Order: sequence, then C-alpha cells, then structure tokens
Amino acid sequence: MPSTTIKTKRYWRNLLGKPCVRSVSAIQPCPHATVRRATSAGLLFNICILILLCIYLEPLLANTPGCANAQNLIAENPATGHIVDTPEWWDNSLGTESVIVPGFAPITVTGTRIVPSGRVYDWLDGYFPASIVSKGGELARAMRLTATVHGTPVDFKPTQVTVTAHSETFAEIHATGEPIPHLRVEVDTRIEYDGVAMSTIRLIPTKPVDIDGLDFHVEVLDAHAMQVIGFKAGSIRPQKNRNDILQLPYTGEFINAIGLADGDRSFGWFADKAEGWIWNADTVTEVRRAGDVINLRQRLVGGKWRIEKPMTFKMNFLATPVKPLDPQWRGLRVMSGVATKDEARLGSHINPWWTSAFAYDTYPYLDLAPSAKQKIPLLTDQRAYPGLRANAALVQRDLERYGIHRLPYFSTHALSELDDNLLRFKSQWVVQPPRIYKDVVGPFKKVFEKPILTHRARSYSNYLLWQLNDVIGRLNIEGIYFDHGAPAMSCNPNNGGWQDSNGQWQPSLDILGLREYLKRLRVLFALHDKAGYIIIHNSNREVMPAYTFAYATLDGEQYRGGQVRDGDYLAAVSLDELRTRMSPDQYGIPVIWLPSAWTYHKGDKDWSGSPSQRMAYRRLMALALLHDTLDLPKGAHPSERRKLIAVLDDFGIAKAQFIGYWSEHNPIKVDNSSARVSTYIRENTHSYLAVVMNISNKPITARLVFDEQNTSVGGRIDVTTESGGEIRAEGGIPSFTLHIEPRDFQWVRIKRH
Repeated sequence: MPSTTIKTKRYWRNLLGKPCVRSVSAIQPCPHATVRRATSAGLLFNICILILLCIYLEPLLANTPGCANAQNLIAENPATGHIVDTPEWWDNSLGTESVIVPGFAPITVTGTRIVPSGRVYDWLDGYFPASIVSKGGELARAMRLTATVHGTPVDFKPTQVTVTAHSETFAEIHATGEPIPHLRVEVDTRIEYDGVAMSTIRLIPTKPVDIDGLDFHVEVLDAHAMQVIGFKAGSIRPQKNRNDILQLPYTGEFINAIGLADGDRSFGWFADKAEGWIWNADTVTEVRRAGDVINLRQRLVGGKWRIEKPMTFKMNFLATPVKPLDPQWRGLRVMSGVATKDEARLGSHINPWWTSAFAYDTYPYLDLAPSAKQKIPLLTDQRAYPGLRANAALVQRDLERYGIHRLPYFSTHALSELDDNLLRFKSQWVVQPPRIYKDVVGPFKKVFEKPILTHRARSYSNYLLWQLNDVIGRLNIEGIYFDHGAPAMSCNPNNGGWQDSNGQWQPSLDILGLREYLKRLRVLFALHDKAGYIIIHNSNREVMPAYTFAYATLDGEQYRGGQVRDGDYLAAVSLDELRTRMSPDQYGIPVIWLPSAWTYHKGDKDWSGSPSQRMAYRRLMALALLHDTLDLPKGAHPSERRKLIAVLDDFGIAKAQFIGYWSEHNPIKVDNSSARVSTYIRENTHSYLAVVMNISNKPITARLVFDEQNTSVGGRIDVTTESGGEIRAEGGIPSFTLHIEPRDFQWVRIKRH
C-alpha cells in the first residue's frame, strides 16, 4: 500500500534540473530531467557520464518488462541443483491436509458430472466440460479441442471419459481417444473444491501427423453487462495506466489470464505460461462475440505443423462465484487506525494494517536472528518492535475489549534481505528482471532491499508457510494482511522463464503457485481453529483464480497518484470497468475498496470534517454500495460515515440479498439514463434498501418505480428517503422522485406491510 519509489543519489540531483523519482517496477529515465547550465568542461563531463550510464543500463532496460536478454539470466541465476543440508522446512507438507475451509462445500461426483460449491462441470462425452452451470444457469458450453486437417476442421472426441479418483476435496478425470488417425489425444483434468480445474493435454503420435492448426475453444454465454478482462505476463507489473478491458473482437498476442464477468458470475481461463505451444501464426489469443455467446479461442498450434513426437499443453479454467457469499461478511467491517470503542460501535471487526507484528518489515520472524541484530540499530529499530509477549497481549486486548481482530502486515511476494534464507536461496526464488522495493514500513526506519519473489518456487512457499504456521500459534492471530499480492512475472529459468517455439524467452506468472500458497495457509488457520481472514492487496490485477482461498481482496490503489481526485472515480474509469474489477458477488470473494482521496490531503488538518471530504467520501460510498463492496475507511468523513452505517445497520445490511443495477431481476427501476440503482432485499421483513447513484457530472432528477415482475406490492407501503424527495403512487405501484447531485447517491428504504 505505501508508495514504493527510489530517490536518486545527490549527484544526480545536482546533475539534473529537478529531483528525479523512479518507479521500482522498471529502470526508466525521468521524463522531466533537464541538464543544468554548466561550464563547457563540466557539461562535457556530464555528457560523458550520461553516455556511460546509458551503456550500463541498456541491458537492464532491454529486460524490462519482457525477457529480451533472458539468455543471460541462466548465467546470472544458476540452478542450485541438489540442496546439500536442506533446511527443516524445505519439503514440508504444511497445509496440504484434506480440509475443506469455511465457506466451501465438499465436491460431489455423479458419473462425469462434477459439482464444486454450487457449480456444475458436466463432461458428458468430451475432453472438456460440454456445459458449465453457475447460479442455476448455463455459463459456458462447447469447451473443446479442434484441429484443422488438410483444410477440414475436426472436433476432437474421446472414446473414453473416466473419473479416475475423487474425494470431498477434488476429482480427477481422464479422457482419451484417437480423434484422427495415428494421433492419440489424452486430457487429464483435476478439479478442486474451489472450482479451479487444471488440465494437461497430451498429443501422442504413433507416426508423423500433419495438421494445419490446433485450437482450444469455449463459448461463454453473453449478457448485457458482460465484460472481458485480460492480463499478460509481460505487462502485469505496472499497477497504473494499464487498459485490461478487452475491446472485442480481440485477435492478438497470447493473454495469460482472461476473465469474462457479468456482475453476477464469471468464467476464467488462465495459464501461467504457454510452454509447448507452437506460435507460427499471426495471432494466439482470439475473443469474439458471436450471437448469444463470446467465443474464446486459444491457438495451441497456430498453423501447419508436423507432429513427430509427443506434445504437452497445460491450461486451467474456473467458473465463479467460487462459493456463496454469506451476507454477514458486510457486517465484518474493516477499520483503519487504532481500535476503539467508537470503531466497535461502528461494526469494525478487522484491523488489517498491523506493521509491528513481526520483528522487522517483511521479515517472517517474531524474534530477530543474531545476524539480523547486527544490521539493525539498537536504539531505534530494535526497540521499535514491541516483542512477542506485548504483541500477543495486544491481540487479546483488542479482541476482548472491542471484538476487533488485528491482522499482521506482511508481503505476498517480498522478503527483506535481513533474512538469511533469502540470501541463501535467492537465485531460485527471485524474479527476473528484478523488481526491488527500497522502502521500509513504519515503525521501522532502516531500509533493506526487498526483492520480489515468485511462488512458482515451491520452496519459497514452503518457507513462508513454515514461518507463518509458527506465527499463527504463538501470536494467536485470526488472519493476515498481504501487500504485493499481484501474480508475479518472472523470466528466471529457475522459476518459470521459458522459450517459445521461436526460441524467444518468455515470462511466466505464478497464478497457480499463489493460489496453492493461499490455500495451504487457509488450511493452517483452520487447523489452528482460526477464522482465516486472509486479505490480499491486488489493485488492478484481478486475476481471480489466484485468490479463491483469500477471505477478501483489497483493490483501488491504482486510482491514486493523480488518477482520481475528490472521489470522482467515474471521471477516470468507466462503470463497466469498476464493476468488472470491484464487484464481489460475481467472484464469491469479498472486495474492500482502498480509497484515494486522503492521499491528496496528508497533513491537511482543515480537510477532516470538511465539505470536500464529505463529498469525496459520499462519491466513494456511492460506488461501493452500488457494487456491494466494503470500504477501508481511510480518510472517511467521520460524521457522514457514522450516519451511513446507522442506516445500513438499522436496515440489516448483513442479512440482505444484493441485486445489482445490471440485473434484470432488480425489483426497482429508474427512468433516468444517468442514474443507476442497486437493491438490498430482506425478504423475511419485506424490506428494500435502494441505492441510487447519479453517474453523470450534472445534477439529475430520477424517478424510481417498483418492477411488478420482480416483486409483489400491495397493502401499506412505508417509504423513508435520505432527502425527503417527492413520493407519490401511480396505479397502485409506488414511485419516488429523487434529486441527486453529480456523482452522489441517495438511499431509499421501503417496507411492505
């Protein structure tokens, strides 16, 4: 969450006109740099230095963010081979127990019909599911392999489809056949209880076979709110200024992760890498609308190819929501700052930013090792750590007094170079090109480099799980907050760097490794009889299959740094994009919105409680309530927050069903195209809470009316509006007129008797 920048040394501040700040995500020249006036001799000297600097940096620039010089990485990152004297944690199996964590249901198997937590994957007689159902309706269909042979398309069909193993936590399906002469095709798929399906495709020729191409296809049912979002390994690093929403048709280079989401459910296809694919055509990934479906095509073999030896391809898919969202999660509010009685009264239960829980920043120990003590100043940083006994007492105190859980702050992908194990196994764990954070999270002061690492290195995951298992028990915590949660890309040959069919080095992501790490950690919390509140920061990288075992994701930091001011998100990003990234109901994973307005007012005492702060907070909450997300109340307007929470709790927001503005089942409609309405419903009390937002930059008047097809009205109707807008009845169907300021919202509470 904190800004991670590296300031240049004093020499460069003197050499260049303005102080230069560089992002850690890439080594780039400062765009505003200007050379100061100098004597001719001094100018010549400076020019020479700049030329030498360019020569020195050129290889690094070439490696950012792709793998252009990855052949050099093999020499720079030699494989450690057989580890002599492996540490005790090296091959541990912590968290691999067959445990179903809270919120999920056991997987069930009937024939070749697999049911993971509310979805249905039905293979029938195919290599892949013929149909996928989510929330009671078909989501995807016709998942298949298709080859072109002598100019004729051939749909591959197996002769045998068998469930080879299954339990409450997984099922494995083997499909095999000879769809064209002399080519055996086998697909093995493992489906786990979160719904992630991992497929391995093998082509086994008995003699050379010529094909004109081989494609993977799936048809996803289209909807008016459906958007397609895609993430590429080579461009996922920068947090800001990326356009991930695909404009269809898309026909282009390989996309590692694709999500098709309509607000209520989604289908995701993903692969950490495309090793073994034959890229001999103009395109690899294609996404097109076709009638009532969106067709995703991945070209495993792009064009003419002779199959002379076995070929292997790996890919994965996921239908969501991964689990039903219990509405009670809305009542487990997240707080910012120090736990107090006031926060407890506001319903805060989780405090996710406890930076002094560990002995040092991104150092996974509750005690400092002797080698670390030698590097850390005694009077400042060593004493800044309260110690295990004091911290355990804080955990217990906040829970007993306020019902609030302290979550330690840690990193998903970084370790401090204080850590001896990082120094020992760095060549196996570190990503390439390197990404290094050079900051420190308070209360600590001394900066140590924090390189980004990848969970494709299983020993790295094993190490963290070994340490965190100890922390859960000794500190008695119910969860943990993870920063740096985006999937990591790496060209390092030790942990994912691979060569494509043209001999070019390519990066991998660690989607599966990150998911497995979070799954095992969630199991450890369950085995300790803890809730497992794992909150992971993934701003602008909503690769949802990686986060199926997280309690919640934290999103929104991408809108800082000038992207969004005064809470006016819709001036910078479309409602469709916000829904695709931030709406939790479609994924089954709660989302916490990280606000941006406060970052422009650090140290501004006049802003707290001001009309400007109130406006920014209301604009944020308009979008949060419209999409059923929680907010991290950093910079929230104090009285407005209390007033809004009182309304939500009095209604019973933690017991309500949510229906988004995009849904055809929404019982409340609005007549103004500049307004959107989402509805929270409590059927047992016949109550509705409508959140109506003005998405335009001008004041509007909007009339709300009940939709007879989606609700029954009759008897007495009690209406409470936030602003006391005009209320009238037309033909027995109540309607309400509201006046709403730009980007603001109003709530309307309705009760039928």
